[in-house]
Amino acid sequence: MKTTQNKFYELLKTNEAVFDFFQQYALDGLVYHDISKHENSWINTKLYNVLGYTENDKIIADYIYSLLKDEPPQKETKSKTNYTREICFKHKTGREIWMLATSIYYTDKSVVITALKDVTRTKEHELILDSCNQQAQIGYWEIDLMTNTPPFWSTVTRSVHEVADDYIPSVAKAIFFYKEGYNRDTIEKLYKKAVEEGLPYTIDLEIITAKGNEKWVKTTCIPQFVDGKCIRTYGTFQDITAEKLLNTQLAQEKLKLDNAIQGARLATWEWNVQTGETVFNERWADLLGYTLDELKPTTNETWLRLLHPDDLDNVKIKLKECFNKNTEYLELEFRMKHKNGSWVCIYDKGKVFSWTEDDKPLMMYGIHIDISDKINKINRYAEFIKNAPSATAMLDNNMNYMALSNQWLIEYGLPDMESVIGKNHYELFPEIGDDWKSIHNKCLKGEKVYHEADKFTRKDGKVQWLKWAVNPWYNTNGNIGGLIMITEDITESVINKELLHISEETFRGNFEHASIGMAISDHTGKGIKVNQTLCEMLGYQADELLNMQFVELTHPEDIDKDLALFGKVTAGEIDNYQIEKRCLHKNGEIVHIILALSVVKNENNNIVYYITQMVDISQLKQTEQKLAEALIYNQSILDASKQIAVIRTDENGLITTFNAGAENLLGYKASEVLNKQTPLLFHIEEELKHQAQKIFDETGDIVEGFDVFKHIINNGYELAAEWTFTTKSNEKLPVLLTLNNIKQNENIVGYLGIAIDITEIKKAEKDIENLLNVTQEQNLRLRNFAHIVSHNLRSHSGNISALIDILQIEQKALQENVVFTYLKAAAENLKETIEHLNSVAALNASNKQKADKINIKPLIESAIGNVTGLAYDAHVNIQNLVTEDLFITGDIAYLDSIFLNFLTNAIKYRAEGKNSYVIVSAQISGDYAAVSFKDNGLGIDLKKNGNKLFGMYKTFHKNPDSRGVGLFITKNQVEAMGGKIEVESTPNVGTTFTVYFKLSI
Repeated sequence: MKTTQNKFYELLKTNEAVFDFFQQYALDGLVYHDISKHENSWINTKLYNVLGYTENDKIIADYIYSLLKDEPPQKETKSKTNYTREICFKHKTGREIWMLATSIYYTDKSVVITALKDVTRTKEHELILDSCNQQAQIGYWEIDLMTNTPPFWSTVTRSVHEVADDYIPSVAKAIFFYKEGYNRDTIEKLYKKAVEEGLPYTIDLEIITAKGNEKWVKTTCIPQFVDGKCIRTYGTFQDITAEKLLNTQLAQEKLKLDNAIQGARLATWEWNVQTGETVFNERWADLLGYTLDELKPTTNETWLRLLHPDDLDNVKIKLKECFNKNTEYLELEFRMKHKNGSWVCIYDKGKVFSWTEDDKPLMMYGIHIDISDKINKINRYAEFIKNAPSATAMLDNNMNYMALSNQWLIEYGLPDMESVIGKNHYELFPEIGDDWKSIHNKCLKGEKVYHEADKFTRKDGKVQWLKWAVNPWYNTNGNIGGLIMITEDITESVINKELLHISEETFRGNFEHASIGMAISDHTGKGIKVNQTLCEMLGYQADELLNMQFVELTHPEDIDKDLALFGKVTAGEIDNYQIEKRCLHKNGEIVHIILALSVVKNENNNIVYYITQMVDISQLKQTEQKLAEALIYNQSILDASKQIAVIRTDENGLITTFNAGAENLLGYKASEVLNKQTPLLFHIEEELKHQAQKIFDETGDIVEGFDVFKHIINNGYELAAEWTFTTKSNEKLPVLLTLNNIKQNENIVGYLGIAIDITEIKKAEKDIENLLNVTQEQNLRLRNFAHIVSHNLRSHSGNISALIDILQIEQKALQENVVFTYLKAAAENLKETIEHLNSVAALNASNKQKADKINIKPLIESAIGNVTGLAYDAHVNIQNLVTEDLFITGDIAYLDSIFLNFLTNAIKYRAEGKNSYVIVSAQISGDYAAVSFKDNGLGIDLKKNGNKLFGMYKTFHKNPDSRGVGLFITKNQVEAMGGKIEVESTPNVGTTFTVYFKLSI
């Protein structure tokens, strides 16, 4: 190994091409920097190219050297010590290029060699992930239990714990951050169970940070096991203190609002503290017996003028406290003069909602409540709600709008106050479902309902997530007057949280590489992601599946049971289910699957998305079907076995089973033969002795009785032969006997014999033997007849050909006559056919079938020529599409007859009124050439005549020249050459005969 390494170094020193190759392709940059003599420094071409420059751009060299001039830490100053760090370069286009730089510094530090590797993509991924975590404020942690390395904490995780960037965590330190008592004990127990039992967890607990601050955190843990041992734990870490505090504050604010609405008579005011401009509502003016017009122009002096003099100092004190931010709200009581001269006792509450850039109060809003008699409470409510900063609406018992805030108009896209007041809530939002209506009804009965995050689908299809509260309000009599609804649009934060959650859960597993089909869909059932296994299982592309509903993929007969279970999931009755069902493949085939569905819920127990897993069990179902068919078949055999004797014995030959068929054949009742030995009852002693003698001759063993059968079966001999039984009436019964042993755990526990009465078969054998003798004599006569007919036909055809030749010589004008041309061709084909008949006769005589290698296209052309006259008269177009390179094995005479018969039949049974045609084509099918004869003629009703299509003397149309012989002869000729015929036909459409011939090798 060392020698090889030295050779490589020597090659680098002596061959510049090797060094050029190394520095060009092995690295993204190489720098030789002579710090003492800058002009001796060198940068390779690859680095210039990576940064978008050429070697002529000299200014970039100083930039590169400046980024590389940093020195290694003190502990790495020894000679030739590697020093690695990440450096950010600027590309010529301005984008950042991150390089992993590894430098070698020599003792005098005057020379440094730096190798650079482009890690921009990896760095960008790290920065994006860290940015996503920081934007979502969700930290990440990981502990490798197989090494001694410290746990990993992300930037957000460190920030939540308020530790330094170089802080080195440990498991013990991490647990110590949790608040002593319940929180620390709980996290210790949960983490122990995760490592020992593989139980993941998600929990909200309190910690005390490194700076002593108390925080609420949400932490998750996922253990990873290999071979039953936990090798890694990882999870998320999120600061939820603000959320916890917000919930508390919201509850307090709700309580304040409820108290204000229930006990106040409202009038509102708006005050620009810097300009003095003040806006009062009509209720405010009415409170004092005026109209707004009577009070205009309104400023802060308007209400100060009506203020009781004794209350002015207190008002100034309270305002000063509010402007100095000593208190958040302006809250006091004072008296104001009514138009009629009386004093109205006012409860005033307000708040500064905006400030100038130099932190002075700008806009202040508030309410005045007449606490003198507490009248017109509802109208004052309305004015308060109108200017509420959140989306707020007040409705009566019939869900008609009484008041709403400007923010409500903005968030729900309503035109204006005037067009909404008095309208019914359900008319404005017809998409509202029964779930919301149920909430409204509960609140109208006195309940208060609150939800942190809920989904709402508008009629235009837009999805909106809301944080909402619905409370009843009470009139002056203490009765419920209607509802007050407060909502906050949190759609953006929910979507971001859902996407992050889906991303983490999906890509931490082996989703794409799972051996089972998997899919993720949102709470509406719309697909979000599917894996490749599911695509292959159902035959669709991923984008196709994502745009389909599961009912489209489910067999119609299985939809109801699937929907029933899915309905229970959506109703919250169950969180998962497993079902066996049938799906429809894209090609129409049925795919049997086991489907498992489970839900993932958010912290509010609402369904976020569904996870579906599918296992293809089609092959198992096919096996089950075949087994069921086999069982049915076997049962049918047993049910029909009344004429088949089934006899079972134990290992010693004692009868244990004697079926009805045995009773019928042998005349015994089962009760008569059970527990008796079979040889003593119905076996003939001579046959047993004969079998025993055969065994004795071959093995030297002497056996008798039932041992004969045992010896035959147990020594590997077969017993499936004709046998003779003796019936109870002492009659001889010829049977076909099959005997096998029965094994259990490889031990013989008995024997099973099956006997079939072959009396009629033996009788039929004698009849067949006699008939065969007669048939042989008749066949001899038929062969002689064939020789005579073929000889005489050959003489006559020869005479016809000779006469035509003489006529052609004497009447040369006939050569131009089409009919004479057809006549001459027909005579030649007749002569050739007779030659073939002679060959067939010779073959039959020798009982040998010829197997020549034949090119069938010329043979088909010849057959077409034979029927040219018929086709011409019948207006039938014949096309031969068979290629010239197709060779089969067969007899040329048979083939000529087969082709001619199919062509003449197609012409004979054409359909009048059509442009009739016959198309001859061929294709390779395994070891056969499939030759098809397709026509558009009368067709055949195969349902009615299919079983007798090739029968002798069977006709299916009323043509006067139909004899029902052609197809019978053709079928026998094809089968004699080892082929077969298939037919497809539809009445009044046409027929296709396909003949399979063996290919020539």
